Amino acid sequence: PPHARQVGALYFRVPRRIQIFGVANEGTPEQYNYLFDEHQSIGPDGSKAHGPNAVVSMLHHHLDRHSKKSTSLGLHADNCCGQNKNKTMMAYLAWRVLLGLNHDIQLDFVRVGHTRCFVDAGFGLLKQKYRKADVDMLNQLAAVVADSASINEAEVFCYEWRAWDSHFKVHFRAVKNITNYQRFRFSSSKPGIVHTSQSDTLIDKDFKVLSSNADILSATNLPALIQPAGLSQKRAKHLYGQIRPYCHEDSRDINLSSTC
Repeated sequence: PPHARQVGALYFRVPRRIQIFGVANEGTPEQYNYLFDEHQSIGPDGSKAHGPNAVVSMLHHHLDRHSKKSTSLGLHADNCCGQNKNKTMMAYLAWRVLLGLNHDIQLDFVRVGHTRCFVDAGFGLLKQKYRKADVDMLNQLAAVVADSASINEAEVFCYEWRAWDSHFKVHFRAVKNITNYQRFRFSSSKPGIVHTSQSDTLIDKDFKVLSSNADILSATNLPALIQPAGLSQKRAKHLYGQIRPYCHEDSRDINLSSTC
């Protein structure tokens, strides 16, 4: 639990971890901050929180809930292969266009040295408020997020993890040398094709990512659900014995999970 007047000994412990994933809508402008506790992650003890299944699941939830009527979609993301720049994300965006959920999509990865964007502003305002707050529970962090700025909104874990990687593995192939490209475009005029661009050399190239018949894909046939792995006995014991005493008395015995 981070406190504004943090006890020194807590510095040497591993407190309970809460993950945050931000999706900013520059047109509104609004930023939706997805929050989930380490026992709600795909992997045990908060692992696999930044993998493609987690990222695509949260992005899908956001687009389905907040951008359902958008025909054209423009995305900006950082150059992180584990989270954003990978075959699962490419397959997901191609899948959206194939099913008519979007007419065209453009995904841009910011280059090194130009990594600041709208979502960083939202995180900056959140950090200013967070440093002055006492946070023991997930709902307290959600309150800090909502109170940090008018653009920030908390999305507490009430969504579903899905196995997007295995679902797309059969139907889509990877983009070769994906790290060499900064722009990816998907269009309904070329279903199953991703148009890539290198910003430094201005070289454009098309890749066919769809490897099977598109007719078998359906918006109602979503990937299998993944149940959160929870906490290991060792981690739960550490939280109870080493972290619980540092929490405020009124929140020591309250579970950090939320109900939908």
